[in-house]
Amino acid sequence: MLVTLLPLLAGLVYAILNSFGLTGILSNGFTLGHWQTFFGSNEFGISFLYSLGITGIIIIISVVVALAISINYTKNIDKGKSAYLFYIPLALPYIVAGFVTYQLFNPTGLFSRIAYFFHISSSPETFPDLTNDALSFGIIITHVVIASTFFSILFAGIFKNEKLIELADIAKGLGAKNSQVTKKVIIPIILKKAFPSIVLYGIFTLGSYEIPLLLGRQTPQFISVVIANKFQRFNLQDVPLAYCMAIAYTVLIVIILFYLTKKKKLYHENN
Repeated sequence: MLVTLLPLLAGLVYAILNSFGLTGILSNGFTLGHWQTFFGSNEFGISFLYSLGITGIIIIISVVVALAISINYTKNIDKGKSAYLFYIPLALPYIVAGFVTYQLFNPTGLFSRIAYFFHISSSPETFPDLTNDALSFGIIITHVVIASTFFSILFAGIFKNEKLIELADIAKGLGAKNSQVTKKVIIPIILKKAFPSIVLYGIFTLGSYEIPLLLGRQTPQFISVVIANKFQRFNLQDVPLAYCMAIAYTVLIVIILFYLTKKKKLYHENN
């Protein structure tokens, strides 16, 4: 409690005090001005919705890919030389992973030069812009590669711990087809057991900083990048606004967690 919760609560209290002008370098006493500025701008809302949307896309694609891998190649995930392929992406720091993606997919990167060499494109510069782009391709592909390997390892562990092979054999013995076993037995059990990890990983991705900073565009930006920029720039007037954003972000995350937890509890009660 003292090591984990107390520092977080202390930081939250300081952020609240700073947002109301009760502490900080430019503090002149209680004021609602910073919160008025916050609510008068749509910067936070746009960035949060953008981050939430991209995170949702990343998690959905990663879970689907990981399910396909764990169901069809469970034996190769933790045995043999191929098992190392699943751990290499997890060993890369996010800033390194973002840099690798940039060097591969930017208009003058490796893939653009390969396309030019094979006369697929007329010049390296005509290669599609897949980094710092409007579709956030660079952010999505980098996170998907890392998240897919993580979920594949997680799902493979659940596959074995829950003895899904035996359950599948029982279901087939009762007349179920392979597709029915996959849809009605394997996938529901894996998703049910992995649900907390999927939610926590989604929140972790929502708050990621290095990859969106390297591969994202200037506007809109990931919410973590927006808040960090407010803190780090030389305009001290932005610091209380950054605290307002951080508080709002914390409140929204707590609400999302509460909603998902309550929804899962109701689902279990009804089933």
